Amino acid sequence: MKLNAFFLVCAIVICFGAITAGTAHVDASIKICPMGDSITRGGMESDSAYPSYRYHLWTMLHNGGYDIDFVGSTSEPNFQRFVFDQDHDGHSGFTTEKLADEVDHLMMNYTPDIVLLYIGTNDVLQQIPMSTRMRSIDRIVGSIRQKNPNVKILIAQISPTGDTFRNEYAELPKFNQELLAYAQRATSVASPIVIVDMYSAWSTDLFNQEDGIHTSTEGELQLAQRWANALISTGMIQPSVPVTTPSPPPTIAPTTVPTQPTVVPTYQVTTVPTTTWPQVTPTAVSPRSGFGTRYWNTRSGTSGSGFFNSGPRVVPVVTPSSNRGSTPWNTDQGTQFSRPFQRWYPSSDRWS
Repeated sequence: MKLNAFFLVCAIVICFGAITAGTAHVDASIKICPMGDSITRGGMESDSAYPSYRYHLWTMLHNGGYDIDFVGSTSEPNFQRFVFDQDHDGHSGFTTEKLADEVDHLMMNYTPDIVLLYIGTNDVLQQIPMSTRMRSIDRIVGSIRQKNPNVKILIAQISPTGDTFRNEYAELPKFNQELLAYAQRATSVASPIVIVDMYSAWSTDLFNQEDGIHTSTEGELQLAQRWANALISTGMIQPSVPVTTPSPPPTIAPTTVPTQPTVVPTYQVTTVPTTTWPQVTPTAVSPRSGFGTRYWNTRSGTSGSGFFNSGPRVVPVVTPSSNRGSTPWNTDQGTQFSRPFQRWYPSSDRWS
């Protein structure tokens, strides 16, 4: 594998260019590890219709003439509806800290050339402190580099969940900004870090499943396209050399053409391109949840227990209790609210 020299490779990459078709090739495969949580893993069962972005990315790159080999500690759940290289290290429920604790063990039997790291959504759901998230990111990067000092690492700025209140309360946008600042500090010529923007121009109505967290088919395609174009635009992967039949020697000596000097590109994308995926503005109230836009009370008693909706209103700021398991209170009304980030699903008549 030929490695490009990088002057500055910490970048935000958003591009949606086409990947051209290639021909037969002879180069060695580039080992790419898709790593992260359930967004990398995909559906839980082998017959799931959601194989994650991995299926779409592998298909795009192979159809474009890129010789890649997905690597990882598992191929579960072995999706039966889709044919692709299913090795990966996407693990449901993993936070940044959990992945940092496990990554050395996970990489025991493989050494990646490139890692696609998508992690942090479970930290948002569990309200993990920002200092813990960023310390864990640094541990993950350190472990990957210990395995391969020349590894190239692409880190995703994670996509928003379908709950705007939860995103802000748990500092999802801030986490994405912290990732950019971290990459600027930690990137190197030997082991570049590229930040790939999976947040901007993201429609939760189109690209998230009904739970508001996991990617829909359209969302999987979005992630795959952004990963692919980040890999290609930074020169981390190159189309394989076509297999050609040598031409017979010419009967007349060709004119000598001076050799052109090799120009090493500088990969520095510091601004979002002016042409981006069209932004789809979600409706003010998600049909999947009223949290953050409705006022929920609790009432006690055998016949009157449970939640009831007292109508739309602006929810006042709630200071959570220091006990994470307790329910916060609305101090100005003396009325108990539902726990932070619990979501009401009218179709199944439940909180989750």
